[in-house]
Order: sequence, then C-alpha cells, then structure tokens
Amino acid sequence: MTNLKPLKRGRPSKLHSSSEVLPPVRVTPQQKETYKKAAELAGLSLSAWLKKAADKQLPNQFKIEDDQCL
Repeated sequence: MTNLKPLKRGRPSKLHSSSEVLPPVRVTPQQKETYKKAAELAGLSLSAWLKKAADKQLPNQFKIEDDQCL
C-alpha cells in the first residue's frame, strides 16, 4: 500500500497579494461616522470610499485609474 496524501480542497493560495495594508489611521468618532455614512450613500464599502477620497487628492502625475484600485 502506498502513502498517498489526500488532495487539498478549495482555492489555491495566491502567490502575491494584490492588496497592501496601511497602518491604522486615527479619526474621531464623528469623523468615522461621517465617513461611514458617505460610503453608504455612495454605495461603497468604507475601504473603497476612503481609497477613492484619497485618490482624488493625488496630483495628476500620480493619478490611478479607477479599475486599478477597486
């Protein structure tokens, strides 16, 4: 009898992550609530809304295409 390992199930793990994690940002409770409401009104997650808001502040030479960041 041979010692065969059972096949692993599920999606294979990614070799490279497509996202980076930023350090935490301190905001007031009021700011956090305002950002959450704005994201909800835009139909976005808080993370996606924050990325869009930050990207709008970039100078033109650093602009990122919308399809690259979401």
